Amino acid sequence: MALTFVTFLTVAIPSAILGVLLYRTLGLLCPDRWNLAVTLAYGLGTAAFPYANALYGHQVAASLLFGAFYLLLRGKTQGFGVARLACTGLLLGYAVITEYPTALIAVAIVVYALLVVPQRTRLGWLVLGGVLPLIPMALYNYAIFGTPVPVGYKYSVLYTVEHSAGIISLTYPKLDALLGITLSPFRGLFFLSPVLLLAVPGFLQFWRKLAWRPEWGVALFSAVSFLLFNASSSMWWGGFTVGPRYVVPMLPFMSLGLAFFLAGGSMWRRAIFGALAMLSVAMVWAQTIAGQSFPEAMFKNPLLEVSLPYLARGDIARNLGMVLLLRQWYSLLPLVAILLLLALALWVRGPGEKVSSRARSRVGVWEHN
Repeated sequence: MALTFVTFLTVAIPSAILGVLLYRTLGLLCPDRWNLAVTLAYGLGTAAFPYANALYGHQVAASLLFGAFYLLLRGKTQGFGVARLACTGLLLGYAVITEYPTALIAVAIVVYALLVVPQRTRLGWLVLGGVLPLIPMALYNYAIFGTPVPVGYKYSVLYTVEHSAGIISLTYPKLDALLGITLSPFRGLFFLSPVLLLAVPGFLQFWRKLAWRPEWGVALFSAVSFLLFNASSSMWWGGFTVGPRYVVPMLPFMSLGLAFFLAGGSMWRRAIFGALAMLSVAMVWAQTIAGQSFPEAMFKNPLLEVSLPYLARGDIARNLGMVLLLRQWYSLLPLVAILLLLALALWVRGPGEKVSSRARSRVGVWEHN
């Protein structure tokens, strides 16, 4: 119970806040009635879902990074005060000490700040905020390992062969690893969440909006850099996992492309998005709720070899429904009831709010670029 409580506070709540920030970001970049559907597709139909309910740092890092990005984006209309920039730096620094690969995205966001903050002298507050979380991490590492650099994996007693390759398992991007984390049924991002394939043409639409070129650069770099970074690791599969878990921090940035795919699109685009989104939710939930742990690396097709057999015999992951003495599939009844209520509320409300004139005034020339 204590672990559940800690996970709820440190992972689930930040993940929920991230969903709100993503929805509001979409409203700024790409006002459209279907932005809520995009947000739900991200939250329920990607690897963000299982890791929003588990004590891992992936979703925490994603929340911190996207929070920093949102603060700067809002600053373009609200101004870049000292508090905003210091908080942005603090979020970036905390993301880096949570998961060091996020330094790639953090650097992209710092470059973004250089482009959008007119008062360059104030950027010192962003740097100061970013350095503050690094100090205790450096002191901790020095006390434990004799160096301020995070080298904990070097002393790991697990996967020692993988960690000894290159620089703590990192070498250079390999084609088999890249295919493994994108298309394979083993750990493929697009196999698990085929709706994310629509982000590719969506980024092309994103590029055409001249007013949002800096934001496009951050989103695209975040997605591409994390895929290449993961493909450079000799342990790219991530052990017990749903999908390629190491790329989870870049998923909200990649999801921005989905909104541009849908924005102002025809009915067939919405139909394709809806079909792929539902398939993604089914794939993600099947691997998340089946069994008492995420699929092991020994199974090359976790969906067919692990998840579906577990589900067929009613082996459902521990959940709050079991606290009510519900077992197997019946334990999911409270969750199903909540989802039905949410679906009813969304149906009554419609697919999304109509875009207000105020929202259009914030995006300025968006429609004309």
